Amino acid sequence: MAWVFLLILVAWPVMEFAAFAQVAEWIGTPLAILGLFLSAALGLAVLRGQSFSTARRVQSQLNQGQMPMRELFDNAAGALAGLLLIIPGYVTDIIGLLLLLPPVRSLLYGEITVMIRTSFKTTAQAEMRREEETQDSTIIEADYRVVGQTDADPKPPPHDRDPPTYGGGGGSSGGASRPSIRLLL
Repeated sequence: MAWVFLLILVAWPVMEFAAFAQVAEWIGTPLAILGLFLSAALGLAVLRGQSFSTARRVQSQLNQGQMPMRELFDNAAGALAGLLLIIPGYVTDIIGLLLLLPPVRSLLYGEITVMIRTSFKTTAQAEMRREEETQDSTIIEADYRVVGQTDADPKPPPHDRDPPTYGGGGGSSGGASRPSIRLLL
């Protein structure tokens, strides 16, 4: 994965320089430079306009009780388009201009939602398989016996014994007196 990033890091400026040289050959160097400045100004305008219009649409959707996923995606795509227009270079300008087109945004939104749904479905299925495997492996059936007891003289568990009774009869019935206990509830 690191080599892909390195390839992009090296190849992108080369592509941008080649594109600028081609545009400068077609229209001249001064106009090519002017085009870069104009695309940067357009990018700033797009960034400024995106935030206000999208904020109103998102607020409207939230007031209606709906999740504004499409509006948020359009805002992110518009912000990315503005950023790409600001970055000097004709390749980034073309990508930024494409992101401003609604059909391109719709296509990207559809593809991204399919990828996310597929990812969630795959993750959920894998999680269900893991749970089934762990459930099957943790069930242990066995017979047990408390150590120190014999089968002939089993002692009942503590909750089955008769509760002890304490005093309440005055204390002088011929034997040693036991303390009287009162529970206050």
